[in-house]
Amino acid sequence: MGELANLRNALKTQMAAAMPTRVVTRDFLDFAQRAPADLTKGIVTLIGNGEKDYANYLSRAAQLGTVPMVVVGQLALAEGALPSAVEDAEDLLAEEIKAFVRAPGSDLLGGITMSGFRQSGQLEAPYGWISCDIEVMV
Repeated sequence: MGELANLRNALKTQMAAAMPTRVVTRDFLDFAQRAPADLTKGIVTLIGNGEKDYANYLSRAAQLGTVPMVVVGQLALAEGALPSAVEDAEDLLAEEIKAFVRAPGSDLLGGITMSGFRQSGQLEAPYGWISCDIEVMV
């Protein structure tokens, strides 16, 4: 297993420990492929997006960069849930991810930043999703 895979697995392990009521995985699947019980808990998927911003000076070529990732949250409320309730559940999941990024233990990976997130806009109620942009310093 390569260095990036090890980093992503370490992040998954730390995030799962910080969010024990959620399902944390590295495997993105469509809603239809997810267990209803897992969607009720909320699923957090870490998706790699390469590596960038290397130092590229003498003896540090292709080092000291960042690893951008997308953190996708998927959830489902009870059938008939109001769209605003789905939005509220998405906001709560985003707050948990932001708390993880801010937590002192997250610096064990070199530091994590989050630049923002997008959400479903109530369009798929009772299903909801968020997509967070994070970067891990290496």
